[in-house]
Amino acid sequence: MISNIEIIKKWIGGFIISHNLCPFASPSFTKDRIRYVDYIFDDTALLLEKVITEVEYLDSISETLVSNTIIILSNFKTSFLDFYDIFLIAEELVEQSPFNEFAQLVSFHPQYQFADTEIESARNYTNRSPIPLIQILRKSEVKSAIDNYKNAHEIPIENEIKLSNMSQEELNKFIPEK
Repeated sequence: MISNIEIIKKWIGGFIISHNLCPFASPSFTKDRIRYVDYIFDDTALLLEKVITEVEYLDSISETLVSNTIIILSNFKTSFLDFYDIFLIAEELVEQSPFNEFAQLVSFHPQYQFADTEIESARNYTNRSPIPLIQILRKSEVKSAIDNYKNAHEIPIENEIKLSNMSQEELNKFIPEK
């Protein structure tokens, strides 16, 4: 049986990187500098503690060893809206913590939907993952990547065009059926 970590690695390599949806993802992925944490509980309070613990861990280790962390929410069987409410609480906790200037969170979910889109909009697939995830990024790395990438502000537009040109089968290849 394939582990949830392997499912996420396959999604990152086969979808995110192969379609260049995040031009900043490849170096960390190919150099194996992403920390994968398979969170197997379904307890929100424990998850919020885990997010802070992982932010602290990331702050304590060199970015040459661990660039970012992905918390895989293996047993969170919630709707996207319920998941996103929890994500917003986690984001607020980080923003109110001493790590506000260090870390930022990104959310992914199999049913991810941007507020200004229809449910099947191709744009949503930039944040659709096989399993709900919370990614913890170092703000310094994000800033550096944006500063060194020509036209970084155009990435969402380019992604929407790429994804709109893909078939529904291609879009759903790594996302489980609803």
